[in-house]
Amino acid sequence: MLSCGSLLDLIEAGTLSHSDQQELNDGAVSAVKRDLAGGFAWDRAPGVTYLVAASLAAWGLLSASTPKPKHTPIPLTTSSDDRGRNDPHDLDFLSPGRTPF
Repeated sequence: MLSCGSLLDLIEAGTLSHSDQQELNDGAVSAVKRDLAGGFAWDRAPGVTYLVAASLAAWGLLSASTPKPKHTPIPLTTSSDDRGRNDPHDLDFLSPGRTPF
């Protein structure tokens, strides 16, 4: 699993740490790598569940990305400074001296 290798890489690089949670400490002590084609997974052992969860969470955080919009939407209005104060298209209805309708 990519998540297991990613977690181990981050820990070995000193990029990732945890605040001494006993469950993760126990999982790290009992963890055994099970070889897979192209990587490894944490082998089933008592307490390894938290390590698996941490691996998946770290991998999800690292691999998540925000998609870029396909196009930038056209602005609905321009600022009121670009037009005269009495422009009928001015949408600043609540300016001082103006009524909302």
